[in-house]
Amino acid sequence: MTLSDIIFEMELGGVDNGDISAIVNMYKEQELPLLAIDEILIKKGYPPILTVGQDDYDDFDDYDNGFEERSYHKRDWEE
Repeated sequence: MTLSDIIFEMELGGVDNGDISAIVNMYKEQELPLLAIDEILIKKGYPPILTVGQDDYDDFDDYDNGFEERSYHKRDWEE
């Protein structure tokens, strides 16, 4: 993930511009990993933005996307 991607994700996540610039300065000085940036965001009161845990996808198969399953044509139904 590039620096511009990190900035974009933080802007989408609603991080204040002052906090973004502080984090970008730390990133440029120390080459922080994404997990460390998320830890900084959490300390500042934001949710983690850059890392997504695998636990978030555990219920993906149970997700109701609002689509119905394809049904057979009326003539193929058995009563």
